[in-house]
Formats: sequence, structure tokens, C-alpha cells
Amino acid sequence: MAGSLIKKRLAFIFAAALTVCTASLAVGCQPAEDKPVVKSGVYVSNQIEGTDPSEYVFCVSRQAKNAEELLSAINGVIKSTDCGSKLSAYIANTNRREFFLGEISIEYPEGEAIDICTSVYSPYQYSGPYGNGVDGLDVYLWVKAANTLGMKPAFYDFQYEYAYGAVRDGKYDVFATAVANTAEIQKDFYVSDVYSTGYQRIISDKNENYTKLDELKGKRIGVIANRPGETIVEEAIAGGALKDSGAVIVPYDTDAEGYAGLEDGGCDVLITDESSAKYLLNG
Repeated sequence: MAGSLIKKRLAFIFAAALTVCTASLAVGCQPAEDKPVVKSGVYVSNQIEGTDPSEYVFCVSRQAKNAEELLSAINGVIKSTDCGSKLSAYIANTNRREFFLGEISIEYPEGEAIDICTSVYSPYQYSGPYGNGVDGLDVYLWVKAANTLGMKPAFYDFQYEYAYGAVRDGKYDVFATAVANTAEIQKDFYVSDVYSTGYQRIISDKNENYTKLDELKGKRIGVIANRPGETIVEEAIAGGALKDSGAVIVPYDTDAEGYAGLEDGGCDVLITDESSAKYLLNG
């Protein structure tokens, strides 16, 4: 009797221990909850995987009285200028008092004006309020074009959407602000040769280091309004990698405003052109 009772107790203890072990193993197999990334406060940029580069052009109004002359002049400047080298110089340039990289000047300030609409998108164009101190690669190239024509380059700093419509409708002569070449652009304007290309990049904290759109699910994604990055994110949310993911677009008029939004928490990441990203992170 005693031996039988001991055997029953041992069997019970073994079964209980086995149950505990099995439960422990089951818990151990459960995936750990995703923990929030501890941010470093240092930003990096990465090319968005699987996307094509944008090609940037200048737009001349189809209603400009000297449209053919303007187009010929800017294409000549593009051909004779190492635009990639100049763009790199503007990315590295932090001295905004040295206009046009200290290389050229407006030689014909009293000549007939070329009315040029721009919109802030560093390093293609950056400026102070209302266009004061306007500079950047686009401005550099159009000052050179104006000099070859003996004309005065007059720059007007507007939001992208307004500038687009104003030049298309003939209120101004030129739209110069890293305009990505598209079928719509070709329809609405006379278009210059391509003078710059660039992939869209994700700016994020270095501890996040995002490279893919599907990593941005549920994120507030900062974009520059009317630029290629906005189109890429819109398409991803509508029917691509971010569909039904909870991701939302936070548009900004300029890359400077977008970067400020990233720093103050208005968005979780910022998408912009690679040259813009390099300029923002250099400053």
C-alpha cells in the first residue's frame, strides 16, 4: 500500500512538473512585442529601395515671347557647365553671403528682364524671405543664361503649385526649381535638357535607418508638396506597400520646413530628393 501511494504521488509530481515545463516552453515561443526604437537624435538618409531616379529640367512658358531664345540659352549653359560638380559645391556651401559660389555676377542689371519663378528646394534654390538673397544651382545656371543674352534675371520666390500655374499661364517666363520631368510637364511647358538627376531618400533617425516604404507603416510621412516623394508615398498608400497600413502624409511647402517638422515631431520621417537630403544633413 505504501509503495503504491508513493508511486502515485511521484506520478502526480512528474505530471505537474511536465505541465509547468510545457507552459514555459509555450510562453518562450511567443514572439516578443516590438519595442520602440530609442532615437539617437542624429539623422541619416537612405535611397528608397525599388524606386527610379527623377530627372530635373527647367520649364519655359509656352506663352513667353522669346521662349525659343530662352530655351536655347539655358541648354547652352547646361551643356557647358559641370552641373554635378556645381551641385556638390552648393551642397557643401554653408556661406550664403558668397552668392553664386563667388564665381559669377549679374552683368546686365539694367537689361530686359527674364521673369523666373522659383520655390525653395535646397541646394537647387534657397533664399531669404520673398526671394531676398536667392541662390542655388538653378539660380546659378539662369544667371549665366541671362548674362549670355544680355538680360536681367528677376527671381520670384513662390510656393511650387502657384509658380507652376503662373508660368504655365504666361504670367512669368521660367519655372526653375528642380522640376521633375513628367508627361504633364512636357505638355504644359517647353522643357530644357536634363541638368540633374536624383533618387528620393528617406531621412530618419540613425537608429531606425529606414530604406523601404513598407517599413513606414503607421508612420507620419513628411513629404515636399508636389514633388516626386509625395507622388511615391501617395501611390504606396493608395494601392502599394502602405495600403491600409495607417501611414499618413504630412505635406510641407519646402524641404527646410519639412526638416524643421521632423526635428520638432511634426512627422516621423521625411522624404526628399537625395541632393536636398545631403544639403539638409550637411547644415
